[in-house]
Amino acid sequence: MSNGMMPCDGRDFSSSSSSDRIPQPESAHSRLLVLTGDGKGKTSSASGMLLRAVGHGHRAVLARFLKARPSGEVAVLERVGVEVVGGGRGFLPANSASEAFARHARTADQAWSDAASILRSIEGPALVVLDEICTAMSRGALDHDRVREVLQEPREGVAVVCTGRGAPRWLCELADTVSEVVCRKHAYQAGIPATKGVEL
Repeated sequence: MSNGMMPCDGRDFSSSSSSDRIPQPESAHSRLLVLTGDGKGKTSSASGMLLRAVGHGHRAVLARFLKARPSGEVAVLERVGVEVVGGGRGFLPANSASEAFARHARTADQAWSDAASILRSIEGPALVVLDEICTAMSRGALDHDRVREVLQEPREGVAVVCTGRGAPRWLCELADTVSEVVCRKHAYQAGIPATKGVEL
């Protein structure tokens, strides 16, 4: 590639422009993508994909896990036709044995029940974003096996995007695309709080 970087699998397509080397766009594939890592921008990226799906006339669903604070993109996504389900109670408590953590886990479990129902009935072309589901699983607020059982099912023409820190190995292996967002520097480290229009 022209910037000296290689694709994730190590192949280099920079010397070829032939259409038989790179698959042409279509909507019939069952897709599973993961956006993980400790950097900023995972939900923002997924939100852009939802807008892209709506622009193509596809059904688009945002299932939210953990997050409770209002965020500017959600209102816009709803206005353009994205279905928004689920929700959360905010940051998970550090003590996983506490009653507060159990309340968060019950909320995440309900959000997953809603998302799983959609995933098992949705028809393509469609895009479903499971926002912060990786964090919910990595922190123990959501059962891995329940999620894996559903995500392993093929869905013709449906793309599923899982976001959040700590994506489990099984999910990365199951996915066809995995991107890790790395934090090199963050405003919070300098005492700058979350800003409307940027983080919120």
